[in-house]
Parts: sequence; C-alpha cells; structure tokens
Amino acid sequence: MKKIFPLHNCLQLMKDLRIFIRKWLREKQNKRNLTANFEYDISKFSSFGCPNRNFKTRGHITAYLLMLAHSIEKGLSFTNPHIWFGWDKAVELARHSKNYSDKYGSDWVHAMCCSALDAYLKAFERATPPCQIELTIIKKATQQSPSGITSKAGIKNFKPQEFNFGQDVDFNRFFTTRFSVRQFANKSVSKECIDVAARWAQRAPSVCNRQSARLNIYPNDELGARILSCQNGNRGFGHMADKIGIVTVDLENFLSIGERNQAWVDGGLFAMTFIWALHAQGLASCCLNWSVEFGHDKRLRKVVSLPQNEVVIMLLLIGHYPEELTVPVSPRRPLTDIIRYHI
Repeated sequence: MKKIFPLHNCLQLMKDLRIFIRKWLREKQNKRNLTANFEYDISKFSSFGCPNRNFKTRGHITAYLLMLAHSIEKGLSFTNPHIWFGWDKAVELARHSKNYSDKYGSDWVHAMCCSALDAYLKAFERATPPCQIELTIIKKATQQSPSGITSKAGIKNFKPQEFNFGQDVDFNRFFTTRFSVRQFANKSVSKECIDVAARWAQRAPSVCNRQSARLNIYPNDELGARILSCQNGNRGFGHMADKIGIVTVDLENFLSIGERNQAWVDGGLFAMTFIWALHAQGLASCCLNWSVEFGHDKRLRKVVSLPQNEVVIMLLLIGHYPEELTVPVSPRRPLTDIIRYHI
C-alpha cells in the first residue's frame, strides 16, 4: 500500500522550496551586483590611474613629479641624510621636469621641481657626485626655474617650542564640540570662509604630497535639491544647509596597482581636515555618506558635471549654526575597544 504524505506536509515542503529558491536567487543577484560594482571601480582606476607609469595626461606626469620631489624632501629631512641619496630619482626629476616645462610651460609644478633639486645640490655641494654628466643635467634643470612663480620645496627649520602647542587653544573643547548637525540658520556662508577652510585642508597629508583631493561647492538651490536627491541620508534637513560640498579625488595621481584604494585614504584625510577647518571658523557641517552602488554614482554625474577621472568620496552640508539646536549624543566606544598597545 502506497504511503500518502499529509497535505500540510506537502504545502510546507512547497513553502520551504519557495523560500530556498528566493534566497538562492537573491544571493545570485547580490553576487552579480557585487561583481558589476567591482568592475565599475576597476574600469575607473585602469582608465584614469597610471599603474604602468605610461604617462598619458598632464595629471599623470604632475603626480610623478610631486612624488619624486617629495622623496628628495623626505631624504633631506633625515637627521643624517646619506650623501647623494636618491641620485637616480634626482636625475629622473630633472629630466621629467624639463619635459614637463617643454610641453606645458613653466608653472608651480616646474618651480617646485627646480626648487627641490636646488636644495638637493646645496645640501651636498662639497661632495663628489656619482656622475658628472648627470650632475650637469640636474644643475641645468635648476637654472630653468621660472621667475615670478613661488613654489618653494626642500626643507625648513621647525622649532616646536615656538608654537605653544595646546596653550593657545583648548583642543579638548575644540574636538569635543564638533558634531554633525541637522539644523542650520538661514544665513549664507561666504566664499572667503570656504576658501580659508580649503586652504587649511590642503595641509592634510597625502601620498607623496600628490594632493589628489578636490572640493566642489554648490548652492543649496534647485540644483542642490537634485544633488541631495541622489543621497538617501539627508531627508528632512538637507534643504536647510546653505552650501553643499562634494569631495572628490583625481585618480590620475595614482601610479601603481598598490595605490588602488589610496583615493579614499587621501580623500578622507582632506575631508576631515576641511570639516575641522569649518569648525574652527564656527561653521556647522554634516557628513553625508557616499557608499553607493555605481548606479547612484552615474545618477549624480548626470546632475552635476564631475570629471570622469575623479571618484566621489563624500558629500557635505555646510551652513551656520542656529542660536540653539539639538544634536545626537553619539556615544563613543571605550578607549580600550579601539587602542591596542604592543609595547
């Protein structure tokens, strides 16, 4: 006699099967989405970065010159630098700086190269060079320094005791009074205040001083509303800010595969320094996350004209504080959760 499954068992089996299929399809779709987003990032980096040092753009060669000049500055700043350290890099800098000036003319980049090479020669002027012919190439490069353009490189003396660290400013109060705010006064933020904050933000470190971060400022008008519509974390308050910032990073500044993630490091450092600089002027801000899939990125680029060689790091609301407001307490983790002493 055949064994007959109860009806409720069959229904449960069908239900479990449907759940399994939906889960399997969802996982399959997530993998496809993940792959598509990785391919989008890879395409960006391979199209606009320069991992093979095959310089195609002015941005590529500028990044390379900044890297070479900074390697000389770093070496000169050591306590006892080796005589004629980095000779090959100095020769490379001299040759490429000439090619740069021949192709693009003399500007701050060329002036910086000449200044770095001049500091290098002066540091070891009494030592015998590794090669007289190459020394001539370096000397000739320094003699081509453009007049009227200030872009001094090299090293300078620094005396920490002259700056009274922690005495002129209550840094504990400064750091603990900065919040991401969601209430803004109906008051315009001046271009001068933005310029000051951006100038201070330029002091943020970047890989080999390549300074890849870019700052895009927009009014919070109809265009601003369209920008904010591309970001899901500003509903109910985004319209109150006076300005919108978009921090981007130029991928042409990265010269190796190992630097494929450097944009987010350099961009994050610049963005945070810019935010502190706004705070130092009594200006309010709110960070808007841009961890999005490539479809959102493409949508934003249809709203605003951003160079294709730049990646978006984050958005930022900028404005003045109202006389009184509420902010999230946002408790921080215990210090023991975030610091590990290996000493």
